[in-house]
Amino acid sequence: MAMVPPNLSSPFENMHYPERSPHCQVPPHPIHQVPYPFFHLPLQPLHPCILQMWPPLCCPQRLSLHFRPNVFSFNAIIAAYAKESRTDIAHQLFDQMPQPDLVSYNTLISTYADRGEPEPAFRLFSGMREMGLDMDGFTLSGMVTACSDDIDMIRQVHALTVSGGFDSYVSVNNALVTYYSKNGFLEEAKRVFYGMGEFRDEVSWNSMIVAYGQHREGSKALGLFQEMVRSGFVVDMFTLASVLTAFTCVEDLLGGLQFHAKLIKTGFHQNSHVGSGLIDLYSKCKGGMSDCRKVFQEIPEPDLVLWNTMISGFSQHEDFSEDALDCFRQMQHVGYRPDDCSFVCVISACSNLSSPSQGKQIHALAIKSEIPSNRISVNNALVAMYSKCGNLQDARRLFDRMPEHNTVSLNSMIAGYAKHGIGTESIRLFQQMLEIDIAPTSITFISVLCACAHTGKVEEGQNYFNMMKEKFSIEPEAEHYSCMIDLLGRAGKLSEAERLIETMPFSPGSIGWASLLGACRTHGNMELAVKAANNVLQLEPSNAVPYVMLANIYASAGKWEESATVRKLMRDRGVKKKPGCSWIEVNKRIHVFVAEDSSHPMTKEIYEYLEEMSEKMKRAGYVPDVRWALVKDDETGQGEKEMRLGHHSEKLAVAFGLISTKDGEPILVVKNLRICGDCHNAIKFISAISGREITIRDTHRTHGNMELAVKAANNVLQLEPSNAVPYVMLANIYASAGKWEESATVRKLMRDRGVKKKPGCSWIEVNKRIHVFVAEDSSHPMTKEIYEYLEEMSEKMKRAGYVPDVRWALVKDDETGQGEKEMRLGHHSEKLAVAFGLISTKDGEPILVVKNLRICGDCHNAIKFISAISGREITIRDTHRFHCFKEGKCSCGDYW
Repeated sequence: MAMVPPNLSSPFENMHYPERSPHCQVPPHPIHQVPYPFFHLPLQPLHPCILQMWPPLCCPQRLSLHFRPNVFSFNAIIAAYAKESRTDIAHQLFDQMPQPDLVSYNTLISTYADRGEPEPAFRLFSGMREMGLDMDGFTLSGMVTACSDDIDMIRQVHALTVSGGFDSYVSVNNALVTYYSKNGFLEEAKRVFYGMGEFRDEVSWNSMIVAYGQHREGSKALGLFQEMVRSGFVVDMFTLASVLTAFTCVEDLLGGLQFHAKLIKTGFHQNSHVGSGLIDLYSKCKGGMSDCRKVFQEIPEPDLVLWNTMISGFSQHEDFSEDALDCFRQMQHVGYRPDDCSFVCVISACSNLSSPSQGKQIHALAIKSEIPSNRISVNNALVAMYSKCGNLQDARRLFDRMPEHNTVSLNSMIAGYAKHGIGTESIRLFQQMLEIDIAPTSITFISVLCACAHTGKVEEGQNYFNMMKEKFSIEPEAEHYSCMIDLLGRAGKLSEAERLIETMPFSPGSIGWASLLGACRTHGNMELAVKAANNVLQLEPSNAVPYVMLANIYASAGKWEESATVRKLMRDRGVKKKPGCSWIEVNKRIHVFVAEDSSHPMTKEIYEYLEEMSEKMKRAGYVPDVRWALVKDDETGQGEKEMRLGHHSEKLAVAFGLISTKDGEPILVVKNLRICGDCHNAIKFISAISGREITIRDTHRTHGNMELAVKAANNVLQLEPSNAVPYVMLANIYASAGKWEESATVRKLMRDRGVKKKPGCSWIEVNKRIHVFVAEDSSHPMTKEIYEYLEEMSEKMKRAGYVPDVRWALVKDDETGQGEKEMRLGHHSEKLAVAFGLISTKDGEPILVVKNLRICGDCHNAIKFISAISGREITIRDTHRFHCFKEGKCSCGDYW
């Protein structure tokens, strides 16, 4: 049977292929077959030569003045540029062809498909059909790839494949198997694969083996591999990597080890592709990162994929996150340029470390590396990273700027709000997700149920739990039940939580009982706590958490003998409690603290600060909750208990952060255990008194933002009623969340008490004279010229793509229209100062403006446009840093 039917208009119609057999290879795609010298050499150094030989490439409209190349030459050059990802030039050449042939269309369709750009691929396919060109197997293979996650479109292409008689083409069937398996349609993938009969090649077998592995059917994957070997197919590195994927998916470490031994005997273990599979196996199946290192070191020439796999392996284990960053640096040092996969993995490591400074450096590097701003995977990772590092504002800002969102994007943002305790925003975003027809996943519902638990929305949580199966056919798993148990437990519905555990369709496992145990401690239900703890201990006898929780519950109730019995049982079984510690990053260095720490160089200053702060807190109404100092009353007095509470690791870390950073700078502390009740309460007071935003990220959630601000503000206002900082911060937080009545109430309270906010102003020196501006200033002698300049500049900026960010105009939507908001934004003091500088100085002269507060987000964006349009270098020095704007970019990398 000929691979290409003779009736099709194909450049290969005169070529003859052997009858199909299991060993027959599919001819490569035309893009890899063009026998043209330019295609087989690096294109970049040849580009000037091509232009010299073929000037119309610079100016296609001059094509008629030069020789007219034939179709073969056109296709060769188009293929060369397509291979180098220069689709702009390739498509430009395509448009100049008098009569493109099938090879021309196939080349561009496959290129756009591989780049993840389905729309131009579909347009080309439609144009080809309109011209009456017959498609071939390569056309359909490209179209399958172009379908991305559009299942309706892939079914149309599949139907076209069958009706056109291409269902025996190996390349098309392989593409279909890969598509269906990647998008969760295993049955369709199996139907295509087994329908191929004897017309399969190595790619077919590999695709199906991977499909089984991806769907956690490892035994079937291994069985298929054995059948492939028995059928006489040549096993290559891709086959072996597929088998390793199957072992990884079913977490069969022992089977993987045995397979690794066979690989060593055959020498395949030194192959980079196979090595990636081994590293993935060991990192995900608890084989140990030392094994991953050995595999990596045994490969003589690691490629980019192997480096990425190693970085990914490190980033999956929090204890090895620093190693992930080191590996990322080494990869660049040996000459590899990171791709989007590299960035996603290393950003995940920054999330584990809760290191916002390193995360921002990686973000800046991604921008400099020209990773496309619409690369959704990198943006999703950044949103998750900023959220986990306590910077929810930057996470949301980046989320809003993304050109498109997918399920992962929304899941990251929903989870961020839930972890930060802003459950209402989490639920609101979930509702928007449903409105725009993006289907939620199992992970989405975990975040939504968590949000309901932290906001006390019991009824809503139960509705969402029921919605999973009824509306979206998602079977609740252990984590969903755990969230529901937590939801009911927090609401004091312990009997309902226990009943839910008993009626679960599968064994509740340790997670469910642990959630109930935590709720019992909160509500003081000793009997149920003991029952829950015993169940957890039976399931996980080596887990220290239930021992510690049960011992603490006994201690809180004054049952010291029972508490000591649990502690002894823990020691006898050799179970060790994970020591509690907290850490904070200051000046790009991590500082770690444990309770009652005295090892830090600034121990004296930290303890003195806490002692002074303790007095202020008590005057503001703070009462130490000595129930969290789990020591016997007859052994330790009240003063000793309070001192121990005051020296918990999170308090030490917060104190160090406050005395080591500038006023107004937010504090982020990470704790490896859950924050204790007294520390949670105390840090609310510390935040209010210091006027600083403090975020604690513990193992359970991120504590900060509105809930803390609201609770803390009442206390700080009693303590320092004349300090404007807490009024302004709380009012702005309310306004940003659209809570205008609450914001107005705070502002009114501020006015009634005669408290005045420090007015924002900006100044600039021109001709040795200082000119000061405030927002909407009209006192300057050149006010008319300044406002006229800004109005003219505003039009130019909008034509260049600037969109005013009216979120920074903190006024009600129903009181102020879009135009009024934009006008207010346009008259901020820094814009007035910049405009005055531009019209009062010579062209080319740099501008320096100083602001006594922090530059707002809209001004930061606007001045980038102003610098690009005016061709001037503009520097804004605010209270946070220097912002050097040049040619439309800022030195801060847009993280002002």
